[in-house]
Amino acid sequence: MLMASRNIAGNMFQATDKVPGGLAGALRSFAKNLQPIGGSDHLVKGAETITALQKWLVRNPNASLSDISTAQTLLRDLRQAQAQAMQAAQKAGYPIPKQAYSVPQK
Repeated sequence: MLMASRNIAGNMFQATDKVPGGLAGALRSFAKNLQPIGGSDHLVKGAETITALQKWLVRNPNASLSDISTAQTLLRDLRQAQAQAMQAAQKAGYPIPKQAYSVPQK
């Protein structure tokens, strides 16, 4: 993977993750339990990472098919987890930071 996409993926999966699945796993866990993981609900980080993956895909149309496929898979999984977490938070009346809504759809 190119350096920028490695940085994004590295941001999504860290050795210190408290639940399996990295950032998407943390969002799914939050959606299920409405309990922050490691002190964070990860909603803003999810939105920021979705935006970063979208920008990477737009800026790197000539990347290897493997890199593009990996980025698309990560984006799809993260979008689904973010949507689940946002829906659960809204349903429960959990305060959602406005930055968590700033996800351009593409």
